[in-house]
Amino acid sequence: MRVHMIMQGKGGVGKTLASTLLAQYFTEKNKKIVCFDTDPVNTSFAGYRSLNVKVLELMENEEIKSRNFDNLIEDIANSDADEIIVDNGASSFVPLSLYLIDNDIPSVLADMNIELCLHSIIAGSQALLDCINGFNALIKNFTKNGKPDNLSFYVWLNTFQGAIEIENKNFFEMKCYKNNQDSIKAVLELPELKKDTFGADFTEILKNKQTFKEGYGDMTKSIMVRQRLKNLEKKMFTILEDSGLC
Repeated sequence: MRVHMIMQGKGGVGKTLASTLLAQYFTEKNKKIVCFDTDPVNTSFAGYRSLNVKVLELMENEEIKSRNFDNLIEDIANSDADEIIVDNGASSFVPLSLYLIDNDIPSVLADMNIELCLHSIIAGSQALLDCINGFNALIKNFTKNGKPDNLSFYVWLNTFQGAIEIENKNFFEMKCYKNNQDSIKAVLELPELKKDTFGADFTEILKNKQTFKEGYGDMTKSIMVRQRLKNLEKKMFTILEDSGLC
């Protein structure tokens, strides 16, 4: 079993997008999946009804109670899934990170032969610096005493909001990558999409909380919209395949 936690302290950069792509990809590969939404503010992952996402309640008296993460670990331990996907909100990024580290969750999962995969999203434009800081903090905090054997880091490059570039350097030329590349298992580069065709079609199904299959299975959409969604699904799944996720 593997547990995939999508973690980034910056909001609105594509965490739920990564979660839904993982869920759809593993389903296509005939893997049994279980999905959780731990965002205490915006449970957008749970909006995908076909994915049967379970919402983990973290808020008590308008505060995040880290102890409630115990319920997540219990659910993981009792699950017979092949892949568990946890979409974590920006507001619970720090509480979940501290919980995982303070309670030595990688070791807890290792004792159950479970691999922990931490996914960090790097988005372009104004979000870039915050994303890089969140990514650096994630790896630093989880590897300060050495990286556990059952822990893997995945980085998603999301250019939907703009280019991932600083001073004419791409991500692979940045210090944040060079200093951490030995800890990164794979980098997933999401494709740039033409705004008026693929981009518009993809934006629409994201807005409607539809999976690719639901999108191109919707006969109210035009032939070419459905065809572009099929092509985009294939392209996205190839990116995940090439990353070694399956």
